Amino acid sequence: MKYSVDYKNPGPDVVLKTSRGRPVLGATPDAGGVNFALFSRNATKVYLELYQNYYDDKPSHRFELDPVKNKTGDIWHIYVYGVGHGQFYAWRVDGPYDPLNGHRFNVHKMLSDPYAKAISGSYNWDEEAVYGYDKNSPDKDLSFS
Repeated sequence: MKYSVDYKNPGPDVVLKTSRGRPVLGATPDAGGVNFALFSRNATKVYLELYQNYYDDKPSHRFELDPVKNKTGDIWHIYVYGVGHGQFYAWRVDGPYDPLNGHRFNVHKMLSDPYAKAISGSYNWDEEAVYGYDKNSPDKDLSFS
């Protein structure tokens, strides 16, 4: 399948329709849109955020996935019509924050897709923003930021 190099990510003025999607991990474009899917066994809420430009601070579109409609087993999925190859996106995932049991969900942290074919952005390291906890807290990584 051939994709146009002239694809423009839709802005917030464009209404995007969605459907259930399929549990195929990563972002899978086709002629009508893109299927997005993410594995998370313990998530309680999952959000897909679409960005018009890689440098935007706020998403142009945000979709909260329904755990009944958009989840198969441990895979959360959604199909977005009208987007294409090259769409900038990120995930936000909520769930238990229980570091002693390995759960460090933080819906305030943007997550990249481990199945992404490419990552776009600029390199601006901010050590404080990287951690999901307060490094200066006496509780260290058991705290939450």
